[in-house]
Amino acid sequence: MSITIRTRKGSFWRCGIQHTTAPVTYPEGTFGASQLDALRCEPKLIVEEPLVGESEKGSATPEKTTPEAPAKTTPKAPAKTARGK
Repeated sequence: MSITIRTRKGSFWRCGIQHTTAPVTYPEGTFGASQLDALRCEPKLIVEEPLVGESEKGSATPEKTTPEAPAKTTPKAPAKTARGK
């Protein structure tokens, strides 16, 4: 399975390759498993891979595998207590 990589902004080195905003497609076997994990987890990069089970030559839209920001949570207000008279 091939992998397409580009940066969000400027140029950036990861796994011994300089990545830029221009998308570059690398053939299967270019990166090892740990390198693929590093690329997928790098927030400065946009990594696109074909959908699982879809032909690369088909009309499948590439799956974007960039990490998503954690969901923001709203802090809970303190519980109100009743005051006795």
